[in-house]
Amino acid sequence: MPTRLLLFVLGLTLSFWAFATTGFVDPLVTAAPSVSRPSRSPLTAITTAGDRLVAAGWRGLIMYSDDGGESWRQSSVPVSVDLTAVAFPTPTDGWVVGHDGLILHSDDAGKTWHKQMDGVEASKLTIAYYQKKVEEGDQRARSLLDDARAHEKDNASIPLLSVLFLNAREGFAVGSFGLSMHTSDGGRHWLPWGDHMDNPEGLHLFGLCELNGSLYIASEKGTVFVRRPGEQQFVRELTGYRGSLFGVVSVRDVVVAYGLRGTGFRSIDGGRTWSAVETGTGATITAGTALPNGRLALVDVAGSVTQSDIGMTRFSISSRVRMPMLTGIASPKRQGWVVITGVAGNQVVDAHVAP
Repeated sequence: MPTRLLLFVLGLTLSFWAFATTGFVDPLVTAAPSVSRPSRSPLTAITTAGDRLVAAGWRGLIMYSDDGGESWRQSSVPVSVDLTAVAFPTPTDGWVVGHDGLILHSDDAGKTWHKQMDGVEASKLTIAYYQKKVEEGDQRARSLLDDARAHEKDNASIPLLSVLFLNAREGFAVGSFGLSMHTSDGGRHWLPWGDHMDNPEGLHLFGLCELNGSLYIASEKGTVFVRRPGEQQFVRELTGYRGSLFGVVSVRDVVVAYGLRGTGFRSIDGGRTWSAVETGTGATITAGTALPNGRLALVDVAGSVTQSDIGMTRFSISSRVRMPMLTGIASPKRQGWVVITGVAGNQVVDAHVAP
């Protein structure tokens, strides 16, 4: 089972247990519970915010570290929704997304967070947005409006799985069933972006990255959606793979998409063509990051950290950790080390390789 879907199932199990033992409590209006050891709690994503590390996980947990991942403090979060991704385009401004269409924002480097949007709000504004488009004569918007109306209640619970901000104002959030949102004012207003996607099947959108002004979205059926500089539309590019790609990561002029069973593909021409890459693992790859040495690093569900050669033509295992279900990786400014996350917490890992 794909990692993100497995985490979703595990989250539902926790929610059912909470309901059965204490009665239902809406996680969208319930603050994240305090945990005694945040670094040993289930985590799903990690990134850098300047010199700081910020990680997110289950039940609204967000935490930050100012010493390269050695010690952590829990953030103040107004929800207890399971979180899936985190992004900081600047050292102070950050966004986290999660289940129930949730988007959170921080303007103090991740110490405190507030809600910008949830799935209920997103569903309503999506209907209003496409209704206006239809009234303006946009025929393509008709099918999107009909779909939004038909699945209004279900749409409110669709998870967002990835978030990317190009700067402190323009950002994208994407998720299951083709859910995509865009903001141009730092999240004060979000608008649906489905009419900018060549995605009539509603394929799941798993991961985002940017390279040289182009945006990439990893998806199902070996698909990577690409929006190139000066364009408004995400076009569908095929890698030749038939399975799911859970993320994309870039460095210099190379983009690598990764996914099920250790699958990897690289592009050096802006996503127009793709070639298979030996990733050094047969396990499902869940996250990747660029390293200060100009290489890429990936993590998988089996506890492996793999690192590319300088040309990103192949990867080899640089570390193995005794942590199940790795979910994220970040490279702090501490040269030669990475911090990984998983369902058992986080760990600082030696990532030194020969030049």
